[in-house]
Amino acid sequence: MKNAWIRKLVSFVLCAVMVFAAGAYGAVRLLPIAAEEAAGVSVDNASPAPGGTFTVTVFFPAMQEQFDAADLKVRFDKTLVEATEVTATLIPGAVPHEDTGEGPVETIVHSEPEEANVNAFFSASYYAEGGDPVDFPGVTLTATFKVKETVAVGTVVTFTADENDFYLSRYDADAYQDVDITPAGAVRSVAVTVTEAPAILYGDANDDGKIDGKDITRLRKYFANYDYDTETSTVEIGLGADANGDGKIDGKDITRLRKYFANYDYDTETSTVQLGPQ
Repeated sequence: MKNAWIRKLVSFVLCAVMVFAAGAYGAVRLLPIAAEEAAGVSVDNASPAPGGTFTVTVFFPAMQEQFDAADLKVRFDKTLVEATEVTATLIPGAVPHEDTGEGPVETIVHSEPEEANVNAFFSASYYAEGGDPVDFPGVTLTATFKVKETVAVGTVVTFTADENDFYLSRYDADAYQDVDITPAGAVRSVAVTVTEAPAILYGDANDDGKIDGKDITRLRKYFANYDYDTETSTVEIGLGADANGDGKIDGKDITRLRKYFANYDYDTETSTVQLGPQ
């Protein structure tokens, strides 16, 4: 009799543990994975100058949460800035909404700079392939912008994502509706203030924020397409194209860049030849 009572007690405890574990597992499945960065919109240079560039990023962390679709749309004023490049990571197991049913693809829709400028937004839209919800693996959408030369100093440029076009969702068959599973606290708006003078990175002829062989290539193209009558070129260059810092763009800048790389130490990432004014 005593053994039977002990067996019942043990059975009850085991059942309770299993129920608790199942509940805990279910709870974990619904919680977003902690991320080092906050979900939403951010900017890497909040104070560019007229003609300067900056980058706006949309970041959503991976979550142990089932999703059907993602619609990430960020609006901006095309009269103040222009998009020069828009890229995004492709969600594994998902396809752009215009290609649903076509299988996995390597590009996304609604991310071309031309379309972004025409419509004053950049975006990425996804549906889970096959329509079956999957864990959200995270996505990063990045857009590089250039402030137009005519924009006045002190102008504030905002990038806004409202709740209608900035969310991750899952279809709830029981309720026959979409459920917004966007991480709590997602940042939906960032501001950029145009400053008076840019910090010139001498040697950065293509204005991408770094100095490499592409800058020499850009300068060569600049001169190959230069009209000496109008003193203009069909190839654009950044302020950093003045590699020797003498206030003008000429062959001496290409020479300075060549010497810079000829004397470059890739271990220390420094050169014995200085760029900019001597």
